Amino acid sequence: MPLWGAVVFASAGSLPGLLAGRFLIGIGMATAFTAGVSAIALWFPPHRVALATGLLATIGSLGAITATLPAQGLIEAFGWRVMFELLAGLSLVCASLILVFVPRYKPSRSDETSTDQIGYLTILTDHRFWKLAPVSATCVGTAWSLQSLWAAPWLSEVDGYDHTAVVYVLFVMAISLTVASLAFGLLTGRLPQQSVAIERLFALVLLVFMCAETAIVLQVPIVASLSWIVVAAVGTATVVSYSILASYGPKHGLGRANAAFNLVHLVVAFAVQWLLGVIVDLWPSDVGRHPVAAYQTALTSALVVQGAAFAWFVMPSDWALSRRGPTHYSAHAILTPRSIRSEISPYQATRSDWNRRVAEADLQMRYWRTAALASGTALFVLLSLAVPMEDIGFSTSPQPETQTSFGFPVP
Repeated sequence: MPLWGAVVFASAGSLPGLLAGRFLIGIGMATAFTAGVSAIALWFPPHRVALATGLLATIGSLGAITATLPAQGLIEAFGWRVMFELLAGLSLVCASLILVFVPRYKPSRSDETSTDQIGYLTILTDHRFWKLAPVSATCVGTAWSLQSLWAAPWLSEVDGYDHTAVVYVLFVMAISLTVASLAFGLLTGRLPQQSVAIERLFALVLLVFMCAETAIVLQVPIVASLSWIVVAAVGTATVVSYSILASYGPKHGLGRANAAFNLVHLVVAFAVQWLLGVIVDLWPSDVGRHPVAAYQTALTSALVVQGAAFAWFVMPSDWALSRRGPTHYSAHAILTPRSIRSEISPYQATRSDWNRRVAEADLQMRYWRTAALASGTALFVLLSLAVPMEDIGFSTSPQPETQTSFGFPVP
């Protein structure tokens, strides 16, 4: 699909032709990452899945680098049609290499039988899926939307960057995207292969991401482009969330789970791109430029949705207690006399009471952690509101037009 999409796009002479080419490219790219993640889950042992997924995302994110400074130079030298013709040729080479060298996975009879038992209805009604999918889709989808569409207008119209500075920042964001995907893969691979440990890492990453977005909205005077680098890095946090998803179910049902998970991400990313534009257009534009308040309100709205999804993700619940609680060790039937197997022995009653008490203590610990996180967030918001908005640049009053380059004023 990307091959034919690039050919159609390069040869298009009207807007419908361009849309058709872009549509074909989108269909092909929508299946690329999902197919790769599913193949990794089938071919690699569990302790290598995260690292292999990180390497896959690293190689894939190289395209984001070529879409900045290299693409600009290629277009200036040969034109955009030649660039898409080159992309079509490279897609043909990659497809040929996959057909020739990639081995085919042959499932066993047990896998084929079990796969029919794990359908999309089973996946979409799993409470664990809907604990993870909203927060991953809203945060990662927003990161995708900002990097692919809204970073350039923000840098230009809000921060006052010139064209060269905007391209430079996008280039740095693309590099951070590549580095972060590999780092997430290495870090996730070193964690215990349990959903609890990886979920804690994912929650920390998303918390840093929302803090970076807050700094962008408030125009906090920090190192130039640092917040945008964090935003770009979180675009590869799917390496972590897909690893969490892989720990929820058997290997033979992971392909459908990945497909449903990726569908949620793409739908949310499209919705975020569109809704940010709708909110920005609520403000009248002046010579093609929208006021700063329009962009700040749009990103703040996305932050509110992300915060709600994050709270749902970290909130303790009954199913989380049963999934994350301590292991309930039980006596093997062969060790229990046949005469009392059907009755509750004192040992079983004591064991059940001990498991209940430990589970209650674990639940209390989770409540305290949630309360600490909520209090810390509230303190951060109060301190932010206590600082005069004029001191950090959060003002909707007209600002003198100044051009900056790489985050520094140009005299």
